[in-house]
Amino acid sequence: MMSAELYLNLLKKALTNTIFTPEPTRDDSPRFLYKFIEHYIKGSAVTMLPMARLDNIQNCIADVVERQVPGD
Repeated sequence: MMSAELYLNLLKKALTNTIFTPEPTRDDSPRFLYKFIEHYIKGSAVTMLPMARLDNIQNCIADVVERQVPGD
C-alpha cells in the first residue's frame, strides 16, 4: 500500500473517530440509529460522514486527478 493511501486512511479514521472503535454497522434497526447518534453526533467525531462517504470522495478526487479534468 502506498504511503499516501495509508495517510488518507489514517486521516479518515481520525475524522470519523474510528481509530480505536469501529463505526456503527449499517442496518435498518432503531439500534443502528441510536449507535449512529452516539458515535457521530454526541461523540468526538469531527465529521458526521461515515467511512463509505469519505471513501467515495477519495475515489472521485482520484478519478479527477487521473483523468486530468481541467478546472479549479
